[in-house]
Amino acid sequence: MFDDVPIRAWLLLLIAIVAWMPMQYIVRHLAATAAQRDITQAPEDLSWRSTATLIKSVAAVMALAAFALLIFTPSAEAFARSPSFHPLFLLAGAALAMWSVIQGFTTGRIEPWMRGLSREFTRADDPNRYWMSMGWNALLSGGVLVFGIQTLLDVPKQALRDHCYDRRDEWAPTEVAAACNTLLDGDAGEDRPTILAARGSAYYRMGDYRHAGTDYAAAIQLDPKADAFHYNLGLVHDQLGDRKRAIAAYSAAIAINAENTDAYRNRASDYLQTGAFDAVISDATIILASKPGDLQALVLRGIAHAWKRDATNAERDFAEIRKIDPANLGIIHGESILALQRGDLREGVRLLSLSIARNSRNLWPLSMRAEAYRRLGEWDKMTADLATIRRQQEASKHLSPSTT
Repeated sequence: MFDDVPIRAWLLLLIAIVAWMPMQYIVRHLAATAAQRDITQAPEDLSWRSTATLIKSVAAVMALAAFALLIFTPSAEAFARSPSFHPLFLLAGAALAMWSVIQGFTTGRIEPWMRGLSREFTRADDPNRYWMSMGWNALLSGGVLVFGIQTLLDVPKQALRDHCYDRRDEWAPTEVAAACNTLLDGDAGEDRPTILAARGSAYYRMGDYRHAGTDYAAAIQLDPKADAFHYNLGLVHDQLGDRKRAIAAYSAAIAINAENTDAYRNRASDYLQTGAFDAVISDATIILASKPGDLQALVLRGIAHAWKRDATNAERDFAEIRKIDPANLGIIHGESILALQRGDLREGVRLLSLSIARNSRNLWPLSMRAEAYRRLGEWDKMTADLATIRRQQEASKHLSPSTT
């Protein structure tokens, strides 16, 4: 919840809290002048007014105003994002509350720190409320002080958590994994599944999919109701080429959270790869019910209709895709399937060649065109496409990170 509050808002609030006491003194000092005194009343005790205190208060407010301008610099924002900011914020509040108690004891006047109440009590005129206010401010100061100290002592561990969770993608995956390892070596407690999942994400970013999968699986064992853990495990299985396990992981995520459209989308993509076209259509339709015009869902459903030789529904989806992205490759792929399904091999080759020209690293149109050339009896062209596929597969093996 607090992460959603802008950092500068926290800083401005801290400045306002610190400035409250000197500002209050300045206003009282300027308001309580002899010229404003009602001559029908007894002379007011103005012994508390001090030129030196006024100068100090004005200087403090000016310094805080200057600091308010500085908070819009990158350095100030970096400090506010640091783990030590919130405990220091609490300690500042505790110090101010305690200062009000000290000042109240020395001056005999105190204003309780209570929402909706702005009233001062004096020891001479209202001793009961004065001492109650003193006790309340002291209790508030002590409670905030204890909480602030506890939070400050937790700063090193919180810094490790910030590195491990890396919510803003600020750290290299190796640094993230190292921070998570340190946390896991200690007393991770109920945070253990989240830390394991965070380390799994770091391994995933490094291309170490097997270790990522191990961590996600361990996180699921500890917290089987977290749909994100199942979803991430599905991503790992996809990277390892295990469509069956990927589908099972996405299905588990959907069973926990039926609104996880990313899981539906990835499962539909895997269903398409395995030839489960009815399942593709079902998942894509569910996505489109909650997100009309979802481009990937339309592409998946349109291609599934094409494989089922349902040209009417396929063309309907392709027409919707054209409204959103007329140059989408999904249209070319779907129409090439329809052409090959109706036996128009030349048109299929033409469309597949357009796709290859736009993305030569996509092996699917190459393999489809090679099959079309085989059916046409153009063996040399088929062999050339198959050779290109083999070269790209070998190159991808050499380029891919180690997953062992």
